[in-house]
Amino acid sequence: MPTDKMPGKRPDYSLLVKVLNLGSGMLALAFLGWLIDKKCHTSYTWTLIGSGVGVLYCFFEAWRAFKEN
Repeated sequence: MPTDKMPGKRPDYSLLVKVLNLGSGMLALAFLGWLIDKKCHTSYTWTLIGSGVGVLYCFFEAWRAFKEN
């Protein structure tokens, strides 16, 4: 009997949660930069800053995930 079909065994979603955390953090920071751009009537300055901070956040989350294992 395959191990994934055994009763009582729950699938491990920790990798999926980490990937969704990375993606949602990056998108949220870029979206926040876009909102600031719209409010301040700037071209794309804050969107780039938000995206850059999002990339830094992704590197931090990846480092933290690798450090756990």
